[in-house]
Amino acid sequence: MSIWVLDSFVFKFPVKFAGYVPWFIRLVIALTLIIIGVTMGYLAQKVLFYQKQDRPSVIDTGILAHVRHPLYLGGLLVYFGFVLGTFSILSLITYMFVFVVYDYLATFEEKDLERVFGQAYVEYKRRVPKWIPRFS
Repeated sequence: MSIWVLDSFVFKFPVKFAGYVPWFIRLVIALTLIIIGVTMGYLAQKVLFYQKQDRPSVIDTGILAHVRHPLYLGGLLVYFGFVLGTFSILSLITYMFVFVVYDYLATFEEKDLERVFGQAYVEYKRRVPKWIPRFS
């Protein structure tokens, strides 16, 4: 939010670009991305934290059957919704930084999960994409 305030009221970058896309179209796209991101996060935490398991295993049900990192992806969609809603250049730069950090965290976690679950997780990685959901 502070980046958006800086960009909008101090540097005034969005003013130059916002005129190309009407505000209501930006608002609809932003709200759609935010709603999808929040829903994805909710579905992920529902599968990850509320389903009982007898022993630890690779979870490949629900949203995790379509994308390996739905919590991170949900957060990224929410952030991108704000970027498109504000047309803030500084927000876009921050978004790219956050994406790189999330990708690094996801890769680190995947290496650890491969160590813990072995071939079962390698097979899961082969079937399920990291970032772009597959619904087939």
